[in-house]
Amino acid sequence: MTRKDQLLRSVVLPAAVVLGTALVMGGDCTILLPPPFPEFNTVKVELVNETAFEVDPFIFFDPLEFDRDDLDRDGPNDPDNELVNDVNFFNIGPPLLPMEDPPAELTIDCFEIGTITSDFAEALDPDDTTEPRTAAFTSLDHPILIEDEDFTCGDIITFVYFFDNFGEFSTCASVNDGPCTFE
Repeated sequence: MTRKDQLLRSVVLPAAVVLGTALVMGGDCTILLPPPFPEFNTVKVELVNETAFEVDPFIFFDPLEFDRDDLDRDGPNDPDNELVNDVNFFNIGPPLLPMEDPPAELTIDCFEIGTITSDFAEALDPDDTTEPRTAAFTSLDHPILIEDEDFTCGDIITFVYFFDNFGEFSTCASVNDGPCTFE
């Protein structure tokens, strides 16, 4: 079968059938069709708060694919780097709600995301009503994901905020429901 025959069978004939059906049914016909191609030009980012606290995830992303070793920081008070800076900060709006279901989601165009991190997220003190709010706990982790090493276009990145078995506030990241890692 030629490419022309494949195109005719897979696109033109079904479109003609749908159009013909709509014409026969008249003006009262509404037909909803799914998009012809899946979204492979974006990356979906889920932010899952499994704590009883509001969480500020501190999401940063950049179009460049950085070297992971150049981005390592010992804590939130270390100097900013090429990724963690005001230019690359993504303001998600209000903090993540405790046990938020469904999780908060971001959709980022692939050309905008070469590297992404949740940099030392903070679980916020529920008794503090001042702005900016005080962190009750700061995550010990800042997982860094790099395009073509950890994720590709069309993937789903999930950052999970939780308290580990030792009571430490932590952040891990997974891609497409894979294992949650802390790097």
